[in-house]
Amino acid sequence: MMRLKDVPNRSEIGEKIEKADKEMEEKGEMLDQIATDLETIRHTLENLDLGGTREGADELEASFENTDQTTTEVFNEKDGELEQVQEENKEYESEIEERKNSSEGDLGKVSEASARINTTESINELLKAKEAGLQEIDFLKDQIDRVREAMSKSDSIQEDLRNRISTNQRR
Repeated sequence: MMRLKDVPNRSEIGEKIEKADKEMEEKGEMLDQIATDLETIRHTLENLDLGGTREGADELEASFENTDQTTTEVFNEKDGELEQVQEENKEYESEIEERKNSSEGDLGKVSEASARINTTESINELLKAKEAGLQEIDFLKDQIDRVREAMSKSDSIQEDLRNRISTNQRR
């Protein structure tokens, strides 16, 4: 039997999900800024006249290419950080799923016990336990949905940003 101190309360679960959602959103915003920087760098490079001297043009072009490379490396680093947060979120989703399954198992045990109880008062109290179990399961299902929604949003943003970067890469 799991110790009650090892079980998080509902507000802790909600706060952890909210924190992860906010972190994924912030990292997505950072990636968007970096992607915008890369687009600006690439667009500017493409639109340079480079009409001065060969040496000046070569230096300017090399500088922009280095800037592109450095900014791409930063993007990849931040993208990896977002991946890490997403992975942690997936693990937490699995943990909540396990908790939901545990609650469903407990509800089944309460149902089995109530089928063997004969006194009205005891049956009435077990009905309250069943209701509490159903509320717990609903809460955990809602939290799983929140995690999945946040993940889906983050995945979509991340994929769009990756596509922006790869589509706008200089050939």
